[in-house]
Amino acid sequence: AKLCSDHTVAPKKRALDIGCAVGASSFELAKYFDEVVGIDYSQHFVDAANLMKECGSTEFESLVRGNVFKTCVTDLDQSIDRSRVEFQQGDACNLSPTLGKFDVILASNLLCRLPNPRKFLNEVPRFLNPGGSLVLISPYSWLEEYTPVSEWIGGTAETPDSGAAVEAILRQVDVPLKLTHRQEMDFVIG
Repeated sequence: AKLCSDHTVAPKKRALDIGCAVGASSFELAKYFDEVVGIDYSQHFVDAANLMKECGSTEFESLVRGNVFKTCVTDLDQSIDRSRVEFQQGDACNLSPTLGKFDVILASNLLCRLPNPRKFLNEVPRFLNPGGSLVLISPYSWLEEYTPVSEWIGGTAETPDSGAAVEAILRQVDVPLKLTHRQEMDFVIG
């Protein structure tokens, strides 16, 4: 969320978190943006995010190993204005024009989980306000269970560097984008 804020030159009014899962990044974005829309393909994740929005905390079961689980509780930072966040079920490759325009769009750990990542990259810039930023965070861990090999962007012997291939696509879309920042990040799933 801070990376999104740091790289947004437009007014920090609206943020879109595509592939928001249960909403952690969406809530963090609400520290910096007036309105945040979190979208995920999974209605179950959207329901969990809305429960967090409503209650500010939730209990969940976490797998320890085998069939052993433990009960955990997660609490949102009470300084976050949860009313700034809205969650919807949606398809990243078929976003509704009714979403409107955003000052920043975050797509974290999403691109290599889409069936048609090129379609996403071609269409998502249309949802940016002039001067808006697209923040892509990806391990580029392409897997056939999510994305047919024919749709991989890089990650092959012919084109090993997915980041460079994505950058080339974004320079050629209807609303071209230019790379302003690139960095390596630790990929941690907790």
